[in-house]
Amino acid sequence: MTIAWVIATVTIPASSIKAQDTPIPRVIDRRLQINLFAEDPDIVTPIGMAISADDRIFVIESHTHLRSKSYAGPTSDRIKVFVDRDNDGQFDQQSVFADGLREAMNLAFSPDGDLYVVCARTVVHLPDRNRWHASHHVVLQLETQERYAHNSLLGITFDKTGHMYVARGNTGSHVSHRRTGRIVSRSYGDGGSIIRSRRTEVEDGEFATGFWNPFDLKFDAADACWL
Repeated sequence: MTIAWVIATVTIPASSIKAQDTPIPRVIDRRLQINLFAEDPDIVTPIGMAISADDRIFVIESHTHLRSKSYAGPTSDRIKVFVDRDNDGQFDQQSVFADGLREAMNLAFSPDGDLYVVCARTVVHLPDRNRWHASHHVVLQLETQERYAHNSLLGITFDKTGHMYVARGNTGSHVSHRRTGRIVSRSYGDGGSIIRSRRTEVEDGEFATGFWNPFDLKFDAADACWL
């Protein structure tokens, strides 16, 4: 419940919707609320979010995915951090945590507090040490024939033991290769799938398959994985 509320406050600038024919999101469940937390120009085109153990909100600001020729924004994706120090529902501080990313899709914190970001062809590791990152350590790489925009890595999450789960979109029945450290895994594209790795070092293989484009996934309190 809480996660859904925070995502709504970050990604839906309801007060900036002016078109009469554009429906404003509303909550049916009386236990939930939608409140504006950040909007343009503080955050534009948000596409993924993760919350650190100290309640900082990390958001991907997407500028490269399906970028049109007329788009005038930055030439790379970046991760912005928002901090609400007085807990009044409005951020007091914002900063750029990482820049220079391409086709960033999603992000998640591991149990040890490090940030991992899924880009279309890579998973990169950004240790969270409260500093700006310009370089990225690649821990997983996807190699497959390009067919359409979501033939790529899409989502990421961790279980309580530190296993990493990465969602992959449909490869259009083409063979794909994955590199995890020095290990190369090969699979035939029977749809989108979820890849599982042990602490990002050794791949266990496909955890689940047969999806289309599983963009996001999360574990609940009972350790069940949801897409």
